[in-house]
Amino acid sequence: MDVSTTPPANAPIMSWDSWRPDFSRYRAVINNFNGGPTDAGIRWPGRVEEALEAYVRGGGGLVVYHAANNAFLHWSAYNDMIGLGWRGKDFGPGLTILPGGQVVRIAPGTGLDPGHGPRHSFEVHVLAAHHPVTRGLPASEISHQNEPMDWVRNYGKGRVYTTMLGHTWQDEPNPNLRCPEFRKLFAQGVEWAAANSGR
Repeated sequence: MDVSTTPPANAPIMSWDSWRPDFSRYRAVINNFNGGPTDAGIRWPGRVEEALEAYVRGGGGLVVYHAANNAFLHWSAYNDMIGLGWRGKDFGPGLTILPGGQVVRIAPGTGLDPGHGPRHSFEVHVLAAHHPVTRGLPASEISHQNEPMDWVRNYGKGRVYTTMLGHTWQDEPNPNLRCPEFRKLFAQGVEWAAANSGR
Protein backbone atom coordinates (compact mmCIF):
# COMPACT_ATOMS: atom_id res chain seq x y z
CA MET A 1 0.00 0.00 0.00
CA ASP A 2 1.24 3.48 -0.87
CA VAL A 3 -0.23 6.85 0.08
CA SER A 4 0.24 9.79 -2.24
CA THR A 5 -0.57 13.38 -1.43
CA THR A 6 0.15 14.88 -4.79
CA PRO A 7 0.80 17.63 -5.22
CA PRO A 8 1.78 18.45 -1.63
CA ALA A 9 -0.54 20.87 0.15
CA ASN A 10 -0.16 24.45 -1.11
CA ALA A 11 2.16 23.38 -3.93
CA PRO A 12 1.97 25.30 -7.20
CA ILE A 13 0.15 23.52 -10.01
CA MET A 14 3.43 23.24 -11.94
CA SER A 15 4.64 20.65 -9.40
CA TRP A 16 2.12 18.26 -10.95
CA ASP A 17 4.44 17.93 -13.95
CA SER A 18 6.53 15.44 -11.99
CA TRP A 19 3.53 13.34 -10.90
CA ARG A 20 3.67 10.07 -12.84
CA PRO A 21 1.66 7.43 -10.97
CA ASP A 22 1.82 3.83 -12.11
CA PHE A 23 -1.70 2.66 -11.26
CA SER A 24 -1.02 -0.80 -12.71
CA ARG A 25 1.00 -1.66 -9.57
CA TYR A 26 -2.21 -1.73 -7.49
CA ARG A 27 -5.31 -3.87 -7.22
CA ALA A 28 -7.33 -0.79 -6.20
CA VAL A 29 -6.84 2.96 -6.07
CA ILE A 30 -8.62 4.88 -3.31
CA ASN A 31 -9.29 8.45 -4.43
CA ASN A 32 -9.89 11.07 -1.75
CA PHE A 33 -9.01 14.04 -3.98
CA ASN A 34 -11.50 16.90 -4.08
CA GLY A 35 -10.43 19.56 -6.53
CA GLY A 36 -13.78 21.31 -6.25
CA PRO A 37 -17.16 20.76 -7.91
CA THR A 38 -17.19 23.97 -10.00
CA ASP A 39 -15.91 25.08 -13.38
CA ALA A 40 -12.78 26.33 -11.57
CA GLY A 41 -12.11 22.93 -9.99
CA ILE A 42 -8.58 21.55 -10.16
CA ARG A 43 -7.92 18.88 -12.77
CA TRP A 44 -5.15 16.31 -12.89
CA PRO A 45 -2.75 16.46 -15.83
CA GLY A 46 -4.27 14.81 -18.91
CA ARG A 47 -1.74 11.95 -18.90
CA VAL A 48 -2.71 11.09 -15.29
CA GLU A 49 -6.43 11.15 -16.08
CA GLU A 50 -5.85 8.95 -19.12
CA ALA A 51 -3.74 6.55 -17.05
CA LEU A 52 -6.52 6.17 -14.45
CA GLU A 53 -9.15 5.67 -17.17
CA ALA A 54 -7.06 2.96 -18.83
CA TYR A 55 -6.31 1.31 -15.49
CA VAL A 56 -9.97 1.04 -14.48
CA ARG A 57 -11.21 0.17 -17.98
CA GLY A 58 -8.60 -2.60 -18.08
CA GLY A 59 -9.80 -4.20 -14.84
CA GLY A 60 -8.39 -2.07 -12.01
CA GLY A 61 -10.42 -1.16 -8.95
CA LEU A 62 -11.35 2.42 -8.04
CA VAL A 63 -12.76 3.51 -4.69
CA VAL A 64 -14.17 7.04 -4.56
CA TYR A 65 -14.10 8.27 -0.97
CA HIS A 66 -16.63 10.91 0.03
CA ALA A 67 -15.67 14.33 -1.39
CA ALA A 68 -13.74 12.80 -4.29
CA ASN A 69 -17.25 12.44 -5.71
CA ASN A 70 -17.24 16.26 -6.02
CA ALA A 71 -14.12 16.37 -8.15
CA PHE A 72 -13.55 16.67 -11.87
CA LEU A 73 -16.80 18.24 -13.03
CA HIS A 74 -15.69 18.32 -16.68
CA TRP A 75 -13.81 15.01 -16.87
CA SER A 76 -16.41 12.99 -18.75
CA ALA A 77 -14.77 9.58 -18.18
CA TYR A 78 -14.63 10.24 -14.41
CA ASN A 79 -18.32 11.13 -14.43
CA ASP A 80 -18.95 7.88 -16.27
CA MET A 81 -16.82 5.90 -13.82
CA ILE A 82 -18.57 7.26 -10.71
CA GLY A 83 -22.02 7.10 -12.29
CA LEU A 84 -23.55 9.66 -9.95
CA GLY A 85 -21.72 12.77 -8.78
CA TRP A 86 -22.32 15.61 -6.38
CA ARG A 87 -23.29 17.94 -9.19
CA GLY A 88 -25.85 20.69 -9.69
CA LYS A 89 -29.37 19.55 -10.48
CA ASP A 90 -29.01 20.78 -14.07
CA PHE A 91 -25.92 18.62 -14.68
CA GLY A 92 -27.87 15.45 -15.32
CA PRO A 93 -30.39 13.05 -13.87
CA GLY A 94 -30.42 12.23 -10.18
CA LEU A 95 -31.78 9.37 -8.12
CA THR A 96 -34.04 9.02 -5.13
CA ILE A 97 -35.19 5.92 -3.32
CA LEU A 98 -38.85 5.49 -2.43
CA PRO A 99 -40.03 3.68 0.69
CA GLY A 100 -39.76 0.00 -0.08
CA GLY A 101 -36.51 0.44 -2.00
CA GLN A 102 -37.68 1.46 -5.47
CA VAL A 103 -35.00 3.57 -7.18
CA VAL A 104 -36.48 6.47 -9.16
CA ARG A 105 -34.66 8.56 -11.73
CA ILE A 106 -35.07 12.34 -11.33
CA ALA A 107 -35.07 14.40 -14.52
CA PRO A 108 -32.29 17.00 -14.91
CA GLY A 109 -33.23 20.37 -13.43
CA THR A 110 -35.97 19.01 -11.17
CA GLY A 111 -34.07 17.55 -8.22
CA LEU A 112 -32.15 19.17 -5.41
CA ASP A 113 -28.78 20.86 -5.70
CA PRO A 114 -26.05 19.16 -3.65
CA GLY A 115 -25.30 20.25 -0.15
CA HIS A 116 -25.82 19.33 3.43
CA GLY A 117 -26.48 21.01 6.71
CA PRO A 118 -24.58 20.63 9.95
CA ARG A 119 -23.65 17.21 11.28
CA HIS A 120 -26.68 15.13 12.19
CA SER A 121 -27.74 11.53 12.54
CA PHE A 122 -29.59 9.90 9.68
CA GLU A 123 -30.72 6.42 8.84
CA VAL A 124 -29.00 4.35 6.16
CA HIS A 125 -31.02 1.54 4.59
CA VAL A 126 -29.22 -1.33 2.88
CA LEU A 127 -30.99 -2.14 -0.39
CA ALA A 128 -28.71 -4.91 -1.69
CA ALA A 129 -28.07 -6.91 1.46
CA HIS A 130 -26.44 -9.81 -0.38
CA HIS A 131 -23.94 -7.75 -2.40
CA PRO A 132 -20.31 -8.36 -1.36
CA VAL A 133 -19.97 -4.71 -0.29
CA THR A 134 -22.96 -4.74 2.09
CA ARG A 135 -22.79 -8.38 3.18
CA GLY A 136 -23.28 -8.77 6.93
CA LEU A 137 -24.45 -5.23 7.61
CA PRO A 138 -27.70 -4.49 9.43
CA ALA A 139 -30.71 -3.60 7.25
CA SER A 140 -30.66 0.01 8.50
CA GLU A 141 -28.37 2.33 10.43
CA ILE A 142 -28.98 5.53 12.39
CA SER A 143 -32.18 13.19 5.77
CA HIS A 144 -35.12 14.11 4.92
CA GLN A 145 -34.22 12.80 1.47
CA ASN A 146 -33.77 9.18 0.53
CA GLU A 147 -30.54 9.58 -1.40
CA PRO A 148 -28.00 6.99 -2.53
CA MET A 149 -25.00 7.05 -0.19
CA ASP A 150 -22.94 4.12 -1.49
CA TRP A 151 -23.03 2.40 -4.86
CA VAL A 152 -21.02 0.24 -7.22
CA ARG A 153 -20.47 0.46 -10.92
CA ASN A 154 -18.56 -1.31 -13.66
CA TYR A 155 -16.33 0.67 -16.01
CA GLY A 156 -14.95 -1.44 -18.81
CA LYS A 157 -13.45 -4.46 -17.05
CA GLY A 158 -12.94 -2.48 -13.84
CA ARG A 159 -15.04 -1.96 -10.74
CA VAL A 160 -15.85 1.33 -9.03
CA TYR A 161 -17.16 1.63 -5.48
CA THR A 162 -18.31 5.06 -4.27
CA THR A 163 -19.13 6.04 -0.71
CA MET A 164 -20.58 9.39 0.22
CA LEU A 165 -20.19 8.50 3.88
CA GLY A 166 -17.06 9.42 5.80
CA HIS A 167 -17.38 13.21 5.92
CA THR A 168 -14.86 14.89 8.18
CA TRP A 169 -15.25 18.28 9.86
CA GLN A 170 -12.33 20.64 10.25
CA ASP A 171 -10.56 20.38 13.60
CA GLU A 172 -12.88 17.57 14.78
CA PRO A 173 -12.33 13.83 15.12
CA ASN A 174 -13.96 11.63 12.50
CA PRO A 175 -16.70 9.58 14.18
CA ASN A 176 -17.20 7.53 10.99
CA LEU A 177 -13.88 5.82 11.44
CA ARG A 178 -14.88 4.69 14.94
CA CYS A 179 -18.08 3.10 13.59
CA PRO A 180 -17.56 -0.66 13.05
CA GLU A 181 -20.30 -0.80 10.41
CA PHE A 182 -18.71 2.00 8.37
CA ARG A 183 -15.27 0.40 8.62
CA LYS A 184 -16.76 -2.93 7.48
CA LEU A 185 -18.65 -1.30 4.61
CA PHE A 186 -15.58 0.59 3.42
CA ALA A 187 -13.25 -2.41 3.71
CA GLN A 188 -15.68 -4.63 1.81
CA GLY A 189 -16.04 -1.92 -0.85
CA VAL A 190 -12.27 -1.82 -1.33
CA GLU A 191 -12.10 -5.62 -1.44
CA TRP A 192 -14.90 -5.76 -4.02
CA ALA A 193 -13.25 -3.13 -6.24
CA ALA A 194 -9.86 -4.85 -6.00
CA ALA A 195 -11.15 -8.40 -6.56
CA ASN A 196 -11.52 -8.00 -10.30
CA SER A 197 -8.11 -6.54 -11.06
CA GLY A 198 -6.19 -9.78 -11.50
CA ARG A 199 -3.07 -8.08 -10.12
